[in-house]
Amino acid sequence: MISPILLRDSNVPVCKITQHPGEYVVTFPRAFHCGFSMGANIGEAVNFALPQWIAAGAEANERYRSFSKPTVFSHDRLTFTLAQYLGEHSLVSCKQLKQELERVLREERLLRKNLEESDIVDVSGSISLPKNNLAQLDEASADYDDKVSESK
Repeated sequence: MISPILLRDSNVPVCKITQHPGEYVVTFPRAFHCGFSMGANIGEAVNFALPQWIAAGAEANERYRSFSKPTVFSHDRLTFTLAQYLGEHSLVSCKQLKQELERVLREERLLRKNLEESDIVDVSGSISLPKNNLAQLDEASADYDDKVSESK
């Protein structure tokens, strides 16, 4: 962890806040943050996103990928889940979601084409993999990530 003093001395804006019971702290996209517990406490975090976050999420996904860092959750999966439940939620910007879906599909097609042109051997028929719970987008699989995080 970098000392806030070093960041401040390098002209990086540094802020601090003390969160009290019943208060919320909102961290915006591209904001680095950390927390410290001062004594006994019960900590809880809730992740939520507004429709404008689709573009910020895609950018964060690419930034993580450029550093070979695993993401906290799958942005592609979030995009497909939003698309599946679009009729139930009028808050999602259809235009942003459509653009992101098209980008994800373009990338998938390009990567598959690159693999085929690289003479990568397809061994999927000769190995047995466990059932992928993420392949379906239903209520049970929508809760899958939460159950995985709870068990860690």
